[in-house]
Amino acid sequence: MGKIVASLVVAVVAVFSGCECASCDARDETSLLQATSKNKVSQSPIPQNKPKQPVRNWNPMCLGIIGGVGPQASADVLNKVIQLSANQPWQYQARDYPTIYSSSAAGLDGVTQNNWVWATEQEQIANIGLVLDQIRDAFPPCVLERGAFGLACNTIHAYVYEHFNGSDAFVSIIGAVADAMDEATQNVKTPKPDAWVLGSGVTMSPNGSEYKQLWGKFNVNPGFPKDQETWLWNNVIMKVQQGQEDIAKDNFKSFLKKHIKQNDTNVPVALTCTELPIAALEANGKFIPGYKFIDPNQELAKALLMRGEKRLGENAAEMEEGWKSGIRTYEQQCCSKTNPGKECNKCCESNACE
Repeated sequence: MGKIVASLVVAVVAVFSGCECASCDARDETSLLQATSKNKVSQSPIPQNKPKQPVRNWNPMCLGIIGGVGPQASADVLNKVIQLSANQPWQYQARDYPTIYSSSAAGLDGVTQNNWVWATEQEQIANIGLVLDQIRDAFPPCVLERGAFGLACNTIHAYVYEHFNGSDAFVSIIGAVADAMDEATQNVKTPKPDAWVLGSGVTMSPNGSEYKQLWGKFNVNPGFPKDQETWLWNNVIMKVQQGQEDIAKDNFKSFLKKHIKQNDTNVPVALTCTELPIAALEANGKFIPGYKFIDPNQELAKALLMRGEKRLGENAAEMEEGWKSGIRTYEQQCCSKTNPGKECNKCCESNACE
């Protein structure tokens, strides 16, 4: 769908070779020089005044993102995981980001669209689930054994329950958005607060929606005409997938102006198709003002980091401690005592490594 040229499976941040466990001995400067000498590569003398950072392990957390319906949504989730990671207390250098694998597979959209044409619901679950299983199994063991992965598409969650929901590694974007809706309305006193669930025609229908549980808790899409449920799909979501983002943004603004009251901060607006947050962005990089948007990509990114950190502690505590003990050493040797976390240039050449 869109301008997908080929399936892309890429380790996005970094995949480092070598040992990962806390007990592994890091090779020191001398052994590195010996290895260089054996390979007959010339080596310049190391300056005596060259600042030395402490040798330390990298972040052993591994995260996976499944996309391809289309690839813009998974790229947006990836960017948001990186942004959120940058604000964590353990983030100092590139080695402290989690390793992130993003699988944007055009075949996932192809099977999904083809099966909607002819297959029964059970056939769709089986056929789409088979593709999802193949993508999941392509992730390295670190994602499945000690990390977390999520699916950057809301609608397909209706077809994956029997495939992924038994795995603690799987983070549901549906659950993440539902939790955010609850938090957004926790101070509203009415029994069923107003809320908007925007997305495809399937998503906006109470009978077929993957968010159907929200209709029991909220007054969803108040006053919205049923015959308009596919409008966002045709005029906004598909435009993003086709690379026509300017048209998508204009159409989305006209939709909001027509249907949803502005500046009502008690009414959450869930942008449940993962292309909608892209359409809701203005030129300044911020969402259209006056609406309490819930961005599923942001909620999935937050949930992935939380689950990844939780599973790392549960399944690889020694590796986690090895990495974090290195962070403590780095803070002690390289960071300002009065402003740790902000000024960490004591170990860098000319004290200017930022």
